[in-house]
Amino acid sequence: MKQISKYKIIKNIKMGGQRMDKLRSFFSFFLFLLLIFLLPVTIVSECNQNGEGCEEQAAKGLKVFIVSDHGIGSVVSDLQAVPGRAQYQVYRHLMTEEVNACIRGAMAAGATEIMVADSHAHMQNIIVEELNAVAKLVRGGPRPLCMMEGIDKSFDAVIIIGGHARTGTRYAVREHSFGHDYLNIWVNDILVNEFIFNSMIAGYFDVPVVLATGDEAFTRQMKEYLPNIETVAVMKGVGQGAITIHPSKSRALIEKKTTEALKRLSSFKPAKLAPPYTLKIEFAHVHLAELVSWIPGVRLEDDRTISFTTEDFLQIPHLLEVIMNLSYSK
Repeated sequence: MKQISKYKIIKNIKMGGQRMDKLRSFFSFFLFLLLIFLLPVTIVSECNQNGEGCEEQAAKGLKVFIVSDHGIGSVVSDLQAVPGRAQYQVYRHLMTEEVNACIRGAMAAGATEIMVADSHAHMQNIIVEELNAVAKLVRGGPRPLCMMEGIDKSFDAVIIIGGHARTGTRYAVREHSFGHDYLNIWVNDILVNEFIFNSMIAGYFDVPVVLATGDEAFTRQMKEYLPNIETVAVMKGVGQGAITIHPSKSRALIEKKTTEALKRLSSFKPAKLAPPYTLKIEFAHVHLAELVSWIPGVRLEDDRTISFTTEDFLQIPHLLEVIMNLSYSK
């Protein structure tokens, strides 16, 4: 057996130690790289799970759907809201500017795609040249989803600008439900206004409604159905009139609340219904109920009330759109 010198033993020990040092350095560097790549993923994952501390991050790249109607600040009568009347052009400008305020607020929260559905009367109210160029505009009708035409699963949030309360609501400005021929409308036994109904359409596509603006009575109704929703009351109904805030203040509030709502997007849930889906309408006139009952699948519940039940939710807004156009042509 060969004898190994003391020098060689020491040399081998030193070389082994150097190899170990290199190995430790390699593993330390590997661990460092691993932490760099995995730590952000872990943070994002936790942020998405608890929805806290990541509002701005969650809002980046949002796609927002805005539906607009006549419940705009300062708009209190047919003189303004009906096409052809004396102050209609003033109303068009007021609506366009409240929508623009909402668009600014959405962009401040990180929205990159915005669609606006002009949804009052003939649905051609917004002044196209004055609308913020970032938005796409849905206008004109009839259309399959009526006020919500253009909505789909790709959207992150819905915002209602200029909503109004349902028929028979006290202290509400120009209250009605899809016209003056309908006393009450229910979906799955829920008494709806136009925008609770629109929230259900949004819910079908898994999109939450995050903000609603209009008069005080309307915003209360929306809170009853969607307690977590942000609201802006731009006026308070008094008799057949209203106490209204200045348009500049309305717009500032809408812009601010839009940004705030979208920055806490993870706290909102879509308004989803379980099948089967039943639409029930109580008409103001007997002849309309009878006429609508001739549509296949529609039942006449009493002299003024019809019902329709389906497993396909989209048949509900489609039927309502047909009924509205029948009543317009009566």
